[in-house]
Amino acid sequence: MKAVSVSHLLLVVSQNHKQQRFTLTRSLSTKCSMTKKIVVIDPFCFRQFSEHEASKNHGGTVFSLSIQDFEDMINDHFDESKLKNGYAPFCKHLFIPNTCDEALINVLPITLENEHLIRTKYDARTESEV
Repeated sequence: MKAVSVSHLLLVVSQNHKQQRFTLTRSLSTKCSMTKKIVVIDPFCFRQFSEHEASKNHGGTVFSLSIQDFEDMINDHFDESKLKNGYAPFCKHLFIPNTCDEALINVLPITLENEHLIRTKYDARTESEV
Protein backbone atom coordinates (compact mmCIF):
# COMPACT_ATOMS: atom_id res chain seq x y z
CA MET A 1 0.00 0.00 0.00
CA LYS A 2 1.41 3.41 -0.92
CA ALA A 3 1.48 6.30 1.50
CA VAL A 4 -0.74 9.17 0.45
CA SER A 5 -0.05 12.70 1.57
CA VAL A 6 -3.34 14.50 2.00
CA SER A 7 -3.46 17.55 4.23
CA HIS A 8 -7.24 18.07 4.18
CA LEU A 9 -10.34 16.13 3.33
CA LEU A 10 -13.73 17.63 2.81
CA LEU A 11 -16.34 15.33 4.21
CA VAL A 12 -19.83 15.72 2.90
CA VAL A 13 -22.41 13.84 4.92
CA SER A 14 -25.46 13.56 2.70
CA GLN A 15 -28.80 11.81 2.56
CA ASN A 16 -32.06 12.99 1.03
CA HIS A 17 -30.47 16.30 -0.05
CA LYS A 18 -29.29 17.01 3.52
CA GLN A 19 -25.64 17.95 3.52
CA GLN A 20 -23.24 18.95 6.23
CA ARG A 21 -19.63 19.80 5.40
CA PHE A 22 -16.65 19.23 7.66
CA THR A 23 -13.01 19.95 7.02
CA LEU A 24 -11.04 16.97 8.24
CA THR A 25 -7.31 16.76 8.72
CA ARG A 26 -5.45 13.65 7.62
CA SER A 27 -3.28 12.72 10.57
CA LEU A 28 -1.47 9.57 9.46
CA SER A 29 -0.34 7.92 6.24
CA THR A 30 -2.34 5.04 4.84
CA LYS A 31 0.51 2.68 5.77
CA CYS A 32 -0.48 2.87 9.42
CA SER A 33 -2.49 0.25 11.23
CA MET A 34 -6.25 0.60 10.94
CA THR A 35 -6.37 0.60 14.74
CA LYS A 36 -4.94 4.12 14.61
CA LYS A 37 -6.92 7.20 13.71
CA ILE A 38 -6.69 8.11 10.02
CA VAL A 39 -8.97 11.14 10.05
CA VAL A 40 -9.42 13.72 12.81
CA ILE A 41 -11.73 16.72 13.05
CA ASP A 42 -9.96 19.99 12.35
CA PRO A 43 -10.19 22.49 15.26
CA PHE A 44 -12.00 24.86 12.89
CA CYS A 45 -15.00 22.48 13.08
CA PHE A 46 -15.12 22.18 16.87
CA ARG A 47 -17.79 24.91 17.00
CA GLN A 48 -20.20 22.42 15.42
CA PHE A 49 -20.07 20.13 18.48
CA SER A 50 -21.94 20.98 21.68
CA GLU A 51 -19.02 19.92 23.90
CA HIS A 52 -16.99 22.87 22.59
CA GLU A 53 -17.41 26.38 24.02
CA ALA A 54 -17.56 28.00 20.55
CA SER A 55 -20.76 26.07 19.76
CA LYS A 56 -22.77 28.44 21.98
CA ASN A 57 -22.41 31.25 19.43
CA HIS A 58 -22.49 29.12 16.27
CA GLY A 59 -25.49 29.86 14.07
CA GLY A 60 -25.29 26.62 12.09
CA THR A 61 -25.70 22.99 13.00
CA VAL A 62 -24.43 21.95 16.43
CA PHE A 63 -24.26 18.21 17.10
CA SER A 64 -24.75 16.56 20.48
CA LEU A 65 -22.52 13.72 19.24
CA SER A 66 -19.04 14.08 20.71
CA ILE A 67 -16.06 14.94 18.52
CA GLN A 68 -14.50 11.59 19.44
CA ASP A 69 -17.65 9.66 18.48
CA PHE A 70 -17.84 11.55 15.18
CA GLU A 71 -14.18 10.83 14.43
CA ASP A 72 -14.76 7.14 15.22
CA MET A 73 -17.74 7.05 12.85
CA ILE A 74 -15.75 8.70 10.05
CA ASN A 75 -12.79 6.37 10.54
CA ASP A 76 -15.16 3.38 10.45
CA HIS A 77 -16.37 4.56 7.02
CA PHE A 78 -12.96 5.63 5.73
CA ASP A 79 -11.81 3.80 2.62
CA GLU A 80 -9.10 5.53 0.61
CA SER A 81 -10.41 4.03 -2.63
CA LYS A 82 -13.67 5.97 -2.11
CA LEU A 83 -12.01 9.40 -1.87
CA LYS A 84 -13.05 11.80 -4.63
CA ASN A 85 -10.81 14.52 -6.00
CA GLY A 86 -11.34 18.05 -4.72
CA TYR A 87 -10.34 21.41 -6.13
CA ALA A 88 -6.62 20.80 -5.51
CA PRO A 89 -4.39 17.71 -5.13
CA PHE A 90 -4.36 18.01 -1.32
CA CYS A 91 -8.18 18.27 -1.08
CA LYS A 92 -10.30 15.11 -1.22
CA HIS A 93 -14.00 14.41 -0.63
CA LEU A 94 -15.36 11.50 1.37
CA PHE A 95 -19.11 10.86 1.01
CA ILE A 96 -20.82 8.86 3.74
CA PRO A 97 -24.44 8.24 4.75
CA ASN A 98 -25.98 10.89 6.98
CA THR A 99 -26.81 9.38 10.37
CA CYS A 100 -27.38 12.73 12.11
CA ASP A 101 -30.92 14.03 12.41
CA GLU A 102 -29.58 17.27 13.92
CA ALA A 103 -28.16 18.65 10.67
CA LEU A 104 -29.72 21.89 9.49
CA ILE A 105 -30.34 21.72 5.78
CA ASN A 106 -29.87 24.49 3.31
CA VAL A 107 -32.37 23.22 0.76
CA LEU A 108 -36.14 23.39 0.58
CA PRO A 109 -38.59 21.44 -1.55
CA ILE A 110 -40.04 23.30 -4.50
CA THR A 111 -43.80 23.54 -4.01
CA LEU A 112 -46.66 25.37 -5.70
CA GLU A 113 -46.53 27.89 -2.85
CA ASN A 114 -42.87 28.86 -3.38
CA GLU A 115 -42.26 28.09 -7.07
CA HIS A 116 -43.11 31.66 -8.12
CA LEU A 117 -40.27 32.92 -5.92
CA ILE A 118 -37.61 31.02 -7.88
CA ARG A 119 -39.01 30.86 -11.42
CA THR A 120 -37.01 33.07 -13.78
CA LYS A 121 -36.78 33.65 -17.49
CA TYR A 122 -34.29 35.15 -19.86
CA ASP A 123 -35.28 37.92 -22.24
CA ALA A 124 -32.85 38.54 -25.06
CA ARG A 125 -31.76 42.15 -25.38
CA THR A 126 -31.03 41.71 -29.09
CA GLU A 127 -31.96 39.11 -31.74
CA SER A 128 -28.39 37.77 -31.69
CA GLU A 129 -28.62 36.76 -28.02
CA VAL A 130 -29.90 33.35 -27.13
